[in-house]
Amino acid sequence: MFNEIFEQKGLDSLMVPLSCRPEDFETFWAGITAAENIRGVIISVPYKVAVYHKCSAAHDRAARVQSANSVRRLP
Repeated sequence: MFNEIFEQKGLDSLMVPLSCRPEDFETFWAGITAAENIRGVIISVPYKVAVYHKCSAAHDRAARVQSANSVRRLP
């Protein structure tokens, strides 16, 4: 669904499913943040709380529950 929307809007973007084992999360997150062309990620269980704590800023609702459904890279 998202890739179709990106294409319709002429965006140079692609959603790709990625996964990792919980014990590899720190390594996975290091790779995601090191990749300069990743503009954002959608998060699923069991990583929502861990990802929230990796972020330098959060929407009020995310801060209230200390959990993130999605994150984006800001300049």
